Amino acid sequence: MHARRSSRGFTLIELLTVVAIIGILASAVATLSRGSGDETLVRNTAAEVANLIREAQARAATVGGDGVASDHDFIYGVFVPRTDGNTAILFQEDMAAPGTVQQYDAGEEIETFTLPGKVEFTEYCFDGSCQSFGGGSADQGLTVVFERPDLTAVIFGWPPSGGPPPGPVRSEGSLTLAITYDGSITNEVEILSSGLVQVR
Repeated sequence: MHARRSSRGFTLIELLTVVAIIGILASAVATLSRGSGDETLVRNTAAEVANLIREAQARAATVGGDGVASDHDFIYGVFVPRTDGNTAILFQEDMAAPGTVQQYDAGEEIETFTLPGKVEFTEYCFDGSCQSFGGGSADQGLTVVFERPDLTAVIFGWPPSGGPPPGPVRSEGSLTLAITYDGSITNEVEILSSGLVQVR
């Protein structure tokens, strides 16, 4: 009598099933890691913008006060133009009388930060209303400056269409600046009137 040998192996169906499962798992992992990478990119970009605003605040802390005859009589701020939604400009301007609109003018830039890839500024909100980026003219946008002696944040921004006045509105309230990746993942930079800058 001959002993029967077991010839166990994988059938074609079993092999295809295993390959399909591995493919599905690999696809799920790739999707999760890509989504996680996008969230990290948006959060890091928001942190970079917050740091640029903090740099303006730090520079403002080192200059002479209003009315002091000094080479250091400047205000520092960050300007985000409405037209493109992907640029933030750190700028320096001669200090004016308190309460004056401090607006960025070409040639005052110290540093320009461009948002990466599909990341963009989508809107800013203050005083109970929001304004979208895109459109407007090159001089319209959002300006955040820090005024001595207490270095509180002062916001100058253009109101929603139809809202008065026709020029920038001065506010000493808080501001949120939305940064979005591909229209789906959003982080906000919040600037409180006290000067605190945070990412949420």
